[in-house]
Amino acid sequence: MQHATSIRAARLDADTPSLAGFRKTKTFAAGSSMFGVYSATGWAYCAVAETTAAWWAGDEFVCYEDADNDGQFETAMHSGAPFLGVPLFVFQLGRKQPLPQPAPYTILAPEDGPAVDYVITAAVQRPRTRDASLPAVTAVTLKGGFRQDINSVPTSIGGWSQSAQFEPGKTALINLMGAEIEILDVSEDNTIRFRVLKPTPAQVQRITMGVTTRTTVVPIFIPG
Repeated sequence: MQHATSIRAARLDADTPSLAGFRKTKTFAAGSSMFGVYSATGWAYCAVAETTAAWWAGDEFVCYEDADNDGQFETAMHSGAPFLGVPLFVFQLGRKQPLPQPAPYTILAPEDGPAVDYVITAAVQRPRTRDASLPAVTAVTLKGGFRQDINSVPTSIGGWSQSAQFEPGKTALINLMGAEIEILDVSEDNTIRFRVLKPTPAQVQRITMGVTTRTTVVPIFIPG
C-alpha cells in the first residue's frame, strides 16, 4: 500500500463556509487541506463536506476557485459525491456560488494535501484447456486502484492491470506501473505468495472519468 495525491494542494487559512445543504459540513476550519482539480478556467481546490445523515444525503465535494489569483477564494461549487467512492475523484464541477467574503488560502506541496491509499489487488484465473487431459493454465492478474480506508473495497482503474501465467515450481514476474512483483506460489485455494522486488515509483498519471449508460427495452404485453 502506498499513498496517492493530486498534483496540486492547498490549505484554508480561515474558517470558510461550505454553503452545503442538508446535514453536511457547514464550515471548513482554518487549516483544512484541499486537493486541486483542473477546470476550464484554471485550478479549483476541493474538500469533502461529510454528511451526518443516515439517509437521503451523502458526502459531497465543495470546490473553491480563485478567479483573479489574489490568494483568496471568491466562489464555491458543489461538485457531487466522490466519483466511484474515491475522495480525490471529482466528476463534474457544479455551479459557482459567491462566498460571503473572500477566503484566504496557501498553496501546499502535493504530498501535504489529502491522500488516498494506492493498492494492488490480485486475482487467480484457471481457464480449462480444450484437452481435458491437460492441466489447467493458471494466470495471475494484478490490478492497481484506490482504497478509501482499510475496510472498503478497492476501486480498480481501467488499464492498470497486468497478467502472467504461473507454472508450479517456477516463479512469474509482473511489472505493474513500474512496480516489480514476483509470484512465488499459488495454492489450490488461490492464495498467492509473492515478493515485492521494486515498489511503485512516484509518478503522475492522468485518469479519465466517464459514465456508461445503457437503455433496456422491456416488451409489455397488453391483452386486447
